[in-house]
Amino acid sequence: MFSGPRRTPRTAEQIWADVRAVPDIRRWVDFGRGDNKEKTELMKKADLVDVVAQQKNLPRPQVEATVDALIDAVAEGLAKGERIDLRGFGAFAVRESAARAGRNPQTGETIQIAARRVPTFKAGKELRDKVNKPSA
Repeated sequence: MFSGPRRTPRTAEQIWADVRAVPDIRRWVDFGRGDNKEKTELMKKADLVDVVAQQKNLPRPQVEATVDALIDAVAEGLAKGERIDLRGFGAFAVRESAARAGRNPQTGETIQIAARRVPTFKAGKELRDKVNKPSA
């Protein structure tokens, strides 16, 4: 039996404060996602808006409204079952996923998983080439 000194348990906030204090923590901590092969930085929508606003020298609210309108148009098109093809970038489509039997991981009980529609994205050739271009 452990007979060392007893410590008061730390709260989740205290633990995450320590994790966030370490610079570039995402590069070497897995955060429970398994063998994560994605080694890139995360770009959020706000970061994308900032980059476009700086590159095109446009006001941030205008760029944000444009990005929101693009996302809404793609989502509405997919909801209607349309395929959205952006030449040089890629294609958004909807795939039908058939109903199937699955298992509840906690109980092992067999459950029915309903059929559903799943949005997909296939990168275009120019995007693939740009991503795979050797860095200089």
